[in-house]
Amino acid sequence: MPTLPWVGERFVSVIFVLLEIALMIVLFYLIILPIYQDGLFDRVLKLRGLRHVLEANRGNDVAKCMRGVNGGLFILLCQIIVLILTLPLNLIPILGQILYATINGWILTFGIRFHYDAEIRNMPVSQSRREAWGRKSEYTR
Repeated sequence: MPTLPWVGERFVSVIFVLLEIALMIVLFYLIILPIYQDGLFDRVLKLRGLRHVLEANRGNDVAKCMRGVNGGLFILLCQIIVLILTLPLNLIPILGQILYATINGWILTFGIRFHYDAEIRNMPVSQSRREAWGRKSEYTR
């Protein structure tokens, strides 16, 4: 019987490694990747000759920073909650995956668009959220 506890320990260690990998992927996908996407968005605007769009909205940097942090944390919390709640939909072939993509698509698109709304258009988080909710059918096509 000495092999049974060893098998249990190995099973638990494999589960924890998989959970750690999943956590790192979620952290990278939901936190680090949007930082690079925002920088890429700004760079594309500059390369297309739209630098004036970025420079026109120079305002209170502290207010923009707090708006970005507030909105970013709200979006992150929503993404994690919806991701966890909709994860079982992936078990349903085809229809479940379509529903999963539709539900999560709106939140992910709102997160990507938030940089433009908050930092360039100087839009409050609540107004950006209302506008995104009003156009959610466009985001999930």
